[in-house]
Amino acid sequence: MKKENFFLLMGLLCLSSCISNKKLVIASDKSVKKPHKAEYSKSMQRGKNACEIATGDYLALNIYYTELSGEQYLSENVINTEKAPLQVDDEGNIQVPAVGDIKVKGLTSIQAVALIQESVSKHFKDPIVHLRIINGNATLLGELERPGVVPIEKCGTSIFKALAMAGGTTQWANLESVKVIRETPDSAKIYFIDLTNDSLFSTGLHLIYPDDIIYIKPLARKHFSIRESQTFFRSFSLLVSVATLAIAIIRLQ
Repeated sequence: MKKENFFLLMGLLCLSSCISNKKLVIASDKSVKKPHKAEYSKSMQRGKNACEIATGDYLALNIYYTELSGEQYLSENVINTEKAPLQVDDEGNIQVPAVGDIKVKGLTSIQAVALIQESVSKHFKDPIVHLRIINGNATLLGELERPGVVPIEKCGTSIFKALAMAGGTTQWANLESVKVIRETPDSAKIYFIDLTNDSLFSTGLHLIYPDDIIYIKPLARKHFSIRESQTFFRSFSLLVSVATLAIAIIRLQ
């Protein structure tokens, strides 16, 4: 093989191995309108309206307080129920350690935080309360490093956070057309969202809800990544060198 032809072949392979950033960059500036947008927004609003705490919900509660010791502020996590969430009982109460029963049924998470903070203030000075309603899961499938089931908050979790829990997307993921399958009272609805569109954040379309199924489709064609191309070129160059050496040895004989 002539040297010129070898480098020409390498150049062509390099061009064919490129993956367009257009389908891989998250939250780039776009103004793409999807026909499902209005209906998808309505389904999200229904999720928000159902965001009040109900009997049987599980709450992850974290309470911190800060005190001044000398010239330093010391913060202590006095209550942490992440590994053993508090369940709302039939009376609508949760039993907060060191505090007692607090009725939270019918409240939003923001209202519950205010109520818990008021009750805890009787025991700890200037407490900081964090609360999450975590009685749900979403299923993530497709071009992900670790597809599977991830915990989702009742009031919605960012799809980007859910993808991170699944190890992130693979290099073959088509981020412009992510399928969301959502159960409704009548049937399951299918939507498509564009994760490369930064308008997701202003519209709230980046939130997913319990029982959602997220499918990350592969790109239409899977190309070599830059790293794989480099590995291929190194291997190909080695084979060419070995073949050239073998031919030279044969000619000398």
